Amino acid sequence: MPEFSIPYLLRNLHLSVRQVVEEEPARPRQVHAGVSPALEAVCLRALAKKPANRYASAADLARDVQRWLADEPVTAYREPITVRLGRWARRHRILVVAAAVLLLTVGTAGAVGKVLLADERTRAERRRAAAEATQRARAESHLYAQRIALADRELAAGNLGQADQVLDDCQEALRGWEWGYLKRRRYRDVFVFRQHQGPVQTVAFSPDGRYAASAGIDPNVFVWEVETGRVIQQLEDHQRVGQVAFSPDGRQLAIAGEN
Repeated sequence: MPEFSIPYLLRNLHLSVRQVVEEEPARPRQVHAGVSPALEAVCLRALAKKPANRYASAADLARDVQRWLADEPVTAYREPITVRLGRWARRHRILVVAAAVLLLTVGTAGAVGKVLLADERTRAERRRAAAEATQRARAESHLYAQRIALADRELAAGNLGQADQVLDDCQEALRGWEWGYLKRRRYRDVFVFRQHQGPVQTVAFSPDGRYAASAGIDPNVFVWEVETGRVIQQLEDHQRVGQVAFSPDGRQLAIAGEN
């Protein structure tokens, strides 16, 4: 309960009358901070000096006091919107609680929806990345198969260098037995000049590719049939040969010694 005090300090009758007539009363909220602004306004209107500023009758004052006691707006005070909203909330507690629960539910649902949406976006990103990886793997596998087929055709055509290049371009992670098989085919038929008694220093092929001539540190020049690897001619009693070459028509062979 607030502490009550009279609005004027009464020392004697003369001073009290003068005080009431000439001095403004103390504001209730200065005496007790717990007094509401509406009750203070009712008190100040009741104690106003000018009749025009006071209640017209005691009944009007009583009605304003009754309004204040009933938690209703009083005529002496214009309440701010926050006070009116607070009074409305106090009078409609069930509705306010229901609205708060609804807002909380909507807010919670919105937050959950955002989480679910973000989770769905993450899953969609993962599915898209997986689909792209699968598509990329399929494309790489298809390209690898094309290169293997091309290398096989190049080997069949005798284009060993091109076959080598195609095989080297194959992605290492995809190389299987078929790649190794073609690589072995590439080097399986390597021509070996076995007739020489030492290292071979020079080799020449005929323009049509059917024949090869070879010379080494020994005094022999051999002419080979490339397809069979058979020696078809041996030239002996030469000095150390430095270079051999076929004529443009392939019918003659030039031999140059190192001296």
